[in-house]
Amino acid sequence: MSSFPDLLTTDYYDFSSYIYVLEKKYASLKSVNAAEHVEKIERPNYVDKIYAFDKSVQPYCSMRCMTPYEKVYNFENVNATANSIVVNFPEPVVKSGCKKYNLPTTIYTISASCLNNNLNKSEKFNMLRYVTCERHYKIQNLTRFTEYELKFTLSNFCFDQLSINPFDSNVIPMKTNLGRLNAPENISVLALTPIIAVIHWMPPKNVNCVGMTYEVHWKSVTLVNGTQQKSKQFINVPKRNADGRFFTKINLSLPVQDYLIYVRVHPINFSDFYNESLSKIVHIYSEPNNITLIDVNINSMIISWIYNINLTTFCILEYKEIAAEKWQKINSFKINYNNDVMYRVENLQSDTLYKFRLILRYVEYEATFIWPADERFIFSTRGSKRGKQISIQHDKVTDILKNNFIETLQYCKSNAKLC
Repeated sequence: MSSFPDLLTTDYYDFSSYIYVLEKKYASLKSVNAAEHVEKIERPNYVDKIYAFDKSVQPYCSMRCMTPYEKVYNFENVNATANSIVVNFPEPVVKSGCKKYNLPTTIYTISASCLNNNLNKSEKFNMLRYVTCERHYKIQNLTRFTEYELKFTLSNFCFDQLSINPFDSNVIPMKTNLGRLNAPENISVLALTPIIAVIHWMPPKNVNCVGMTYEVHWKSVTLVNGTQQKSKQFINVPKRNADGRFFTKINLSLPVQDYLIYVRVHPINFSDFYNESLSKIVHIYSEPNNITLIDVNINSMIISWIYNINLTTFCILEYKEIAAEKWQKINSFKINYNNDVMYRVENLQSDTLYKFRLILRYVEYEATFIWPADERFIFSTRGSKRGKQISIQHDKVTDILKNNFIETLQYCKSNAKLC
């Protein structure tokens, strides 16, 4: 608009047969495509004049009176709930000598930004911005127990026309009331290996700028030794996918395959105000089949292992002396019809203990998986009194056979005729 009209006039001689109505919300000077919202109403025969009863129609005033008195305008009243803040704006002050003129509609632009609130570095907060022409406004969908900084600017249409900067208010802090965050959503769990799983979830809605701590909890579905086994993992800075989902990997060390898994969230330093996602029941892969000693002599062994072709795409059997640090790969093997892999290990030392392990690659896991982490597969070459496999179970069996032999021998000596 280059200039303002000098006089407001009405032509009664060309009074249309229709009345055109435009709602106030579409009647701003900055409205786009306002004509699309005009309602056309046929004029009743008894209507021949239209009068304005409010102060919208007024004589054109000087440009000075089109903007309010310049000063710092502040919030008149501010109240908070758990997830909203209600604000009341001041009425602009008319300049001296302009009392008989009405100002153009006042535009209030509100900005809300959060204070630190212990935000994680991975979290980004975009300043909230709202525009209204009403003196009473409710800022909704805020986060519970979060401190915000509020300010607003006051202007009207003429500010832009006259290149005047909007009037700024002072900045005030306001904290929403204490309450629980919304629960994480869309939980999914994918088993990667017998002891590793990856959890994905969507963060709570409307968190805006609150600092959060996540916990992944898991429990055994069935009882172990009469109790439900459980564990958890804290996640202060979860990783995020391009689709907005958070994810983390967890190590499942319970002696079960079926788990109940869920994600908990709470504000940092306020763990009592938590909320939880729905639980997921997940079946984890069983451990690989045991490494078995088939045959042994003084300087060689034959080892057997049955692999699962549906789960693993790569496997290597390694061995080393108990005291050694370097592992050696076994290259000599053959695969039988039932996926039984037979390894031949040669050039071993007599009367020596060797430890065995598998290097596996699972379909869904990008890294190699080493199994087992303990020393359950230790075998000895011949020449040792330890026997073929050193294990507690083997020792128990040996003791039982030895005791049975002694008892039988003593019985035969006392009953020579029977033996």
